[in-house]
Amino acid sequence: MKTKFFFGLLLTITLFGGLLRLKNLATIPFPGQSQDEYSNTWVGLSLIQIGMPVGMSGVSGNLHRERIYINPDRIFQQTAAGDPMTIAYPWFDHPPLVGMITGSFAYLRGGRLFEDATSGVIRKPAVAFGIATIFLTGIVASTLFGNAVGLLAALFYAVSPLVTVTNRMIQAENFFTPLALLALYCWFQFAQKKRKAFIYLSLLPVIAAVLCKLSAFAFVLAGMLLLYRLTGKKWPAVLVGTAALAAFSWWAIFGVTLSPTAFWSVLTGNSARIYGIGFQAVAELITTTKVTGTKTISDGWVLASFISLFVLFFSKVKNKEWILVPSLCYLAVYLFFGGESYGWYRIPFYPFGFIALASLTVEIFRSAEIAGVFLFLIPLGVAAGKVTSPVGNWLTIWRVFPVVSVVLGYLFANKLVNRVLLALVFAAAIVVSLIYNLKIDISFWYQLY
Repeated sequence: MKTKFFFGLLLTITLFGGLLRLKNLATIPFPGQSQDEYSNTWVGLSLIQIGMPVGMSGVSGNLHRERIYINPDRIFQQTAAGDPMTIAYPWFDHPPLVGMITGSFAYLRGGRLFEDATSGVIRKPAVAFGIATIFLTGIVASTLFGNAVGLLAALFYAVSPLVTVTNRMIQAENFFTPLALLALYCWFQFAQKKRKAFIYLSLLPVIAAVLCKLSAFAFVLAGMLLLYRLTGKKWPAVLVGTAALAAFSWWAIFGVTLSPTAFWSVLTGNSARIYGIGFQAVAELITTTKVTGTKTISDGWVLASFISLFVLFFSKVKNKEWILVPSLCYLAVYLFFGGESYGWYRIPFYPFGFIALASLTVEIFRSAEIAGVFLFLIPLGVAAGKVTSPVGNWLTIWRVFPVVSVVLGYLFANKLVNRVLLALVFAAAIVVSLIYNLKIDISFWYQLY
């Protein structure tokens, strides 16, 4: 596949994924279903205007806390429970970069008060980072496994209904995930070409990722392990680790300068919080598709991606460690901090899962193995169950097609026939997922759990 053609297709997929994310941007998820979106922006707005981070916090270590009502997007008439918000200052729950990005955007758009931070405005930077993630998923996948895998991985990330909706939210995971992908690309290029410039280029996304949220250290650890193991040199790993520690040190100095007591209290308070850990957290990660703490969207692409990661672990695919090591490192951090409660904690898994799914998809088509039809039937079946029009009744197709396809595939034992059957199911899964995306509006959202 020629480079210009590849980039043309990748940009088309990226643009289309961006349009899906911009549709219903201000309304889905409902404003206020995660009040962290407002809090992150308020931290940036307050830093810009008064030099003090102010935001919502449930951490017991905060020294100054106020219970007040703030009503952006009229959430107290719609989604808020009715209790006043707990505003803390100085706010040290996380490093401030996400707040500075969204707060600066809101400020440039004329926002000065906390109530000016409406979803239709402040979610746009998150969507921009989501669009960047589509593109970088394709670039990383094509670099590791070839252009076909890159295009498919970007396509899966672009059309997954769960990811489309989740990418609209102002959560740190949406911001540090593309930074992690960019750093990973630089590390791989260094491992292949031995050019020091790639290590130096990776330091900026490493620093930025850590300043978004400390859980980005998972990818720093992954990079250090990969660089040391695959290059046999210590200095690249040490340099990457030093950059990450420098970012944390900057945040610590910033916090101690404002209030050493508050900074330490919040840091220890955060470490004492426990959400979900152990096997239950792993089971929930694979079997449930959360958006917020309570809302879920059925999405077969995510389940298929986790299955593909498992398959990739036992395969002999070249460069697979560049996907598996970051996934395992983030899983370790996910379990350490306890990530079961909130859907956005899972965002960093998705690009790597979709790259694994794309790699497996290419292998299924190459081998023309008809059993692979069941992998594509997962996203097709889930999406078809949520779509009633204009596609019509998919129930009969869902019941009949798996049996018919397998029988025909093994009856003819013909690679061309098998590939046609696989292509039909694959195309149907993509089309129905697009219809599913367009169906997710206010009326649909009210019907979700």
